[in-house]
Amino acid sequence: MRKKIKKLSEYSVFYLVLLVNFFSILALSMFNYFVFLSSSQKTYRESFLNYNQKVTDLAFRNIDQQIMQVIYNIPQLYFSDTKQNDAFLKPQEEKLEGRAAEITNLISGLRLIQVSYPIIESMDLYYENTRTVVTGFSNVHFPGSIEELEKFLPWYQEFAQQDNDLYFMEESTDVYPAHEPVLTYVRRIAFPRWEGSGVVVALHISASVFSDYIDESVGCLKIQAPDRRILYQSSGHEDEAAENKTVLTYESSTTSLSYEYAIADSVLYADVNTTNRVFLFNFILSILFNIALLLAISRYSGRIYRERLVSLSEEAGMAIGAEYKSFDSSLQHLRKEIQSLSDTANSSKALRFQSAVRALILNRRSDETYTVLREYLNYQFCRVLMIQRSEVEKISLEQIQNQMDLWGRETECHILLTTMERGEVVGLANFPKEQENTVLPRLIEILPTYFGECRVAVGTLCLAEKEEIKKAYRSACEIARYWFIYPGKYVLYDADIQPGKLRDKGSHLKLFEAIEKDINTENLLEFKLHLEMLVVSFQSGSYTMNYCYSTLRDLVTMICRIIQHRGLDMWVMYGYDIREYYKQIRDIESFREWMNGVCEILLKNIRQKRAMIDTDGEFKSRLTALIEENLENDISLDLLCDKLSMRPDALSRVFKQVMGEGYTEYVKKQKLNRAIALMKDDYSIKEIAEKLGYSSSQYFIKIFKEVYGITPYQYKKNNFSEKS
Repeated sequence: MRKKIKKLSEYSVFYLVLLVNFFSILALSMFNYFVFLSSSQKTYRESFLNYNQKVTDLAFRNIDQQIMQVIYNIPQLYFSDTKQNDAFLKPQEEKLEGRAAEITNLISGLRLIQVSYPIIESMDLYYENTRTVVTGFSNVHFPGSIEELEKFLPWYQEFAQQDNDLYFMEESTDVYPAHEPVLTYVRRIAFPRWEGSGVVVALHISASVFSDYIDESVGCLKIQAPDRRILYQSSGHEDEAAENKTVLTYESSTTSLSYEYAIADSVLYADVNTTNRVFLFNFILSILFNIALLLAISRYSGRIYRERLVSLSEEAGMAIGAEYKSFDSSLQHLRKEIQSLSDTANSSKALRFQSAVRALILNRRSDETYTVLREYLNYQFCRVLMIQRSEVEKISLEQIQNQMDLWGRETECHILLTTMERGEVVGLANFPKEQENTVLPRLIEILPTYFGECRVAVGTLCLAEKEEIKKAYRSACEIARYWFIYPGKYVLYDADIQPGKLRDKGSHLKLFEAIEKDINTENLLEFKLHLEMLVVSFQSGSYTMNYCYSTLRDLVTMICRIIQHRGLDMWVMYGYDIREYYKQIRDIESFREWMNGVCEILLKNIRQKRAMIDTDGEFKSRLTALIEENLENDISLDLLCDKLSMRPDALSRVFKQVMGEGYTEYVKKQKLNRAIALMKDDYSIKEIAEKLGYSSSQYFIKIFKEVYGITPYQYKKNNFSEKS
């Protein structure tokens, strides 16, 4: 048992790969079968059935139009009350017995019908007035009794019992003496002058007619009347209920007849099933071919890989012995040898480089460290990269340095990495100047592969000299500050920022005035809009970071001044000092979201304080005084809003809460009270209307009457009549 386990472990890689590939082929094949082949077969079967349904519908329509509708129309066409049909109608009005000429005319007409409509196997006529019978287009009879009538017309008694002038006879082989079923259609033609009797026309259609339109040798055709009586059914197919069938149906809106065509599934889908079997056979054959090809390729690949591995190990001086003949054992042996060499060579290099780079850019023992690095700075120019990671956990910088060395040898670029005190990683990239436009973008592109989610600030291009490298590091640090304004950018170049061309001065006074007005008018939406304008001005206005930080400090200071002016407590509202908190915010977008929240809390507290003041009656007193002072000056809601520094919607809502009624009703009452006082002082109605801002005397009189029920003249006469 142990030997088997050991043998399996020796060949685990080979067999594992082979097994994975084998099951992959099976899984992919099954997926293709169930998703594509099975669904396509189902779709093909459905489309085949739809096609047969359409073909059968076409056959049914042809039967209905070219046979059934024709026999519907023949009686009406040849037995209508017209001159050309006299030969057909005369036997109903005069007995033809012994009148050879009249009989010849009638038979000639019937022969013409026979020639014109070959679908009619035979035609019977019965003239009820004269008891004349015509059978088979040419045989004229004059039955003397009911028995003789039934002998010539065996269908007549059944038709006479029906309360209908047109009737399909139910399927029967007794009605018509033939070797096959016959479909019989009977119709009575009557006119008022015949006094209730008429000509009964019977048309017999042979079953062989239907075979021109539909194949009855493989399926059963059934024709039914509207009352579901079977008028015709193919012979020899009535008892096939034991076999699965597909029934295709059609109902005629013209004749009201229904048609059915039942065909066994084994016959209908014979071609479909044959095609499916061919598909399945080819599919299985392709799977077997893929498996055989997989085995052959895997076997050949294993042998080639083994020979190549032995050859390369011998060339490298690490020959693989006979004991390491399997994939796993040979790879493990090589891994140990290579790891041993790598550990020996790189055990101290990474740490030495990190310390040297850090000391150089921080101006610590720069001469000594530059000497250590000089041998690795083979090219004339350098770039300093400030790499800031979103995750600050420790990383294996030695491992990343080794990977960077491998990448650098492929691209003619040396990368030296070190970490700084706040967790940033500084990279010193040394490369030929002509390679900068190709190497630098590739380097920045692969950095997330090693550091995860990060962003990069690229310092100015500098010479590979110690003082120039220090300047480049300081420029990278300065560029990194602008991540505050551009938080969404992965990389910032010195050419993007151009710190030397940025403005250290600007004016946002008008914007601050607008923001302060937004707070005073409690317009949070406008505040957010103006704050967004401030953010956009930073990102597109070419300002230095010192100016941006100073402007944000001024904005926070203005908010603190408004809080103090309103008599609010910052610590009660926020639980911290916003003048210190904003300094910890990492970018301008976070600052914008934070400042929006600060404004929302501020406006909420302003409203709460105003509501408390209103409860004490101060707001009501001030509002009443303003209305009294401006009552004769065409007072409006906008005027009160300006006086109280409130929005119209807010003032309307607060007005009703404080005064107990709406602004319009309250002002109307006060104006009418003032009007009564002016009446008492002997003002005329016209003078009162003009003084109180009414558009006309008539409008004033209308308002006064709505409230007091009488006109101002009547009120003045009733209450102030003693004054003249």
